[in-house]
Amino acid sequence: EYVVTSITITNRKDCCPERLDGAEIHIGSSLLSDGNSNPLAGKISSIPVEGSVTFDLKKGISGRYINVVIPGSNRLLTLCE
Repeated sequence: EYVVTSITITNRKDCCPERLDGAEIHIGSSLLSDGNSNPLAGKISSIPVEGSVTFDLKKGISGRYINVVIPGSNRLLTLCE
């Protein structure tokens, strides 16, 4: 388990920056609902092409898993680390 104090998400540099709109970041140690029931650390409203957003988690959130999920059906998520 780790204490996460910040997360930075950078959008893709080619097309489709809107694909990240509404994405939620969850952090925790539970595998219930594929980890999506863990505490919400942040929600992305929008990020421009090649732009970044950083979520500062002042007190930190403990967990083994970081999930990025886009609620809804038929949504595409491209994720690279």
